[in-house]
Amino acid sequence: MRKIALVFVSTLCLATLACHGAIKKEVKAYIDEKDDLILQIGKAIEANPTDAGVVEARKIFETKKANLKTKRLEIFKKDIPFDLVQLMLNSNVSDGNMFDAIGSKLQDVNANENFTKLRNEFNADFHQ
Repeated sequence: MRKIALVFVSTLCLATLACHGAIKKEVKAYIDEKDDLILQIGKAIEANPTDAGVVEARKIFETKKANLKTKRLEIFKKDIPFDLVQLMLNSNVSDGNMFDAIGSKLQDVNANENFTKLRNEFNADFHQ
């Protein structure tokens, strides 16, 4: 009886570790894709730090938003261990820092206002 219980517990632990590894890969891939989107937004604005650059950044955001939102929703349907929740929260802080750096490159008030709208939409979609 003891051997059966030990085998059962061992199997359960291995299955839990395997699931954690799969979720960890999924979370890291999501964070990497989100970071890449912000970098692309930053490159568009750095290339043209005016309202036209923000319009280009918005186009990039709009093309990638739906896919990234789907990935986020799929992750949150699962039981996420605390260390991965913490990883996602740290990623959100990093997002804010990247957006601050991008926003500092803008040259006019109109571009800054439109960038703030883009940033707020990003936060509404990926930080709640």
